[in-house]
Amino acid sequence: MEPKKNSKKLLIIIIILIILILLTGIAFTYFATDIFKSNKEMFFKQVAQMGEEKEGFIDTRIKAIL
Repeated sequence: MEPKKNSKKLLIIIIILIILILLTGIAFTYFATDIFKSNKEMFFKQVAQMGEEKEGFIDTRIKAIL
């Protein structure tokens, strides 16, 4: 009877670990990448990044013309 209890416990632990690994991967994909972001969210993210740069919104080639 003892080996069956150990094997059931081991199986439950393995299943829980697999679920945790999958959830961690999904959470990382959702929060750390742009895969699930809408076009609007990605646009505003890009605008914010451009505003933080030294050059800002105007390209240096355009500044040379002005």
